[in-house]
Amino acid sequence: MLQKGWRCLDCTVCEGCGKPHDESRLILCDECDISFHIYCLDPPLDEVPQGAWKCKWCIVCVTCGATSPGIVDGCAWQNNYSQCARCASLEMCPVCSVSYTDGELILQCAYCERFVSLQ
Repeated sequence: MLQKGWRCLDCTVCEGCGKPHDESRLILCDECDISFHIYCLDPPLDEVPQGAWKCKWCIVCVTCGATSPGIVDGCAWQNNYSQCARCASLEMCPVCSVSYTDGELILQCAYCERFVSLQ
């Protein structure tokens, strides 16, 4: 916390734009208390996430432990910033966001590592 410039809650500002306004869209990292407006994140969020949220310095995939969302350009953190794109794609289609069913066959692309349902 000391290395990242901890601030008390009364002095909290967005690390993206440096402004304290719009508190209803200002989210705090559950690990280090750094805060961002949801629209100052990269990529931005459409709404304030439910439950836990971690900043880009503290985030880690809860499934595999990765600290980046993926190796392919355009990969993004999934499931409220809790899973990397690869682990999330094992549970649902990264294109249409439909969940896979138990026993459904999926195929992994050798080039981009995305998964495709065979059914």
